[in-house]
Amino acid sequence: MEIQVQSEAEQNGDRNGKVAAGIGFILFVIVLLIPIFFKLNPPPGQPGIAVLLAFDDQGSGDNPAGPSSPSEPVTEPQPVEPPPPAPEVKPEPVPEPPKPSSTPKPVVEQRDVIQEETAQDIAIRKQKAQEEARKRQEEEVRRREEAAAQAARDQAAKERREQEAREQAIREANAKAEAERQAREARAQALRDQLSGGLSGSGSGSGDTGKPGTQGRPDGVNDGSGIVAGSGRVSGGLGGRGLVSSPAVRESSQKSGTVIVEVCVGADGKVTTAKFTQSGSTTADPTLVKAAVDNAKTWKFSSDATAPPSQCGRITYTFKVQ
Repeated sequence: MEIQVQSEAEQNGDRNGKVAAGIGFILFVIVLLIPIFFKLNPPPGQPGIAVLLAFDDQGSGDNPAGPSSPSEPVTEPQPVEPPPPAPEVKPEPVPEPPKPSSTPKPVVEQRDVIQEETAQDIAIRKQKAQEEARKRQEEEVRRREEAAAQAARDQAAKERREQEAREQAIREANAKAEAERQAREARAQALRDQLSGGLSGSGSGSGDTGKPGTQGRPDGVNDGSGIVAGSGRVSGGLGGRGLVSSPAVRESSQKSGTVIVEVCVGADGKVTTAKFTQSGSTTADPTLVKAAVDNAKTWKFSSDATAPPSQCGRITYTFKVQ
């Protein structure tokens, strides 16, 4: 194996060659960069143009013409002033960019600082979160209570308006019923007046033979005295119902007194029930009571489709000995 050993001179030569090559490369680069970084300020102007000034009637060529006799007088040409030279166009100077008045401040890079929370900070944060949650819950409860109270007030006001409307309707219905009752009472009173006026007269006698005088009885009477007559008077809830027929009641006993019968009338005007009541009656004699109850069942009132199914009142019978 051969080992090549360079001498110190050869090593120095190689090193110097490398240094010279590097310096030459650097100079070459500098020469290329000089036109870029170093510009003429101001730049050179536009180069001028050479102008030859001469007269067009002067000068001669290589073969000048001979003199000739002028046929006309020749006027001497006036000297022409040469035109002024064109002004040299100077390029406008390029203003230099303004230099900054102050040195820009260095930009300080901001870094996020991560701060570790301690146990106390964590506890405080949790406490604040719990407090905010509690406040939100209380606010929600308060809002719901206010909404419920408002709904209750609205419902109460609605019920109050409905109750007032019902009461108003009842008052109007009662007023209408009272007016109708008074009208029926007036008609019934007029009918009773007509009946009492038609039945009253100056004649006398009794019986159903159609002949004047008093009809006798086959069984006769003990004392031979007169007949007990009874009259009825309507009151109570039937005061407003018109009266169609009220047959007279007659009783041959020698008893007198007042008998009150409670009757109920349907919408068709017929008596549905009739019973004796002690309230207001001055006698409870079975004969007078039976005569009154039987007569009350034969009464006929005017029909009324708007009347209730059962309308009750009283008929007062007064029996007198004649």
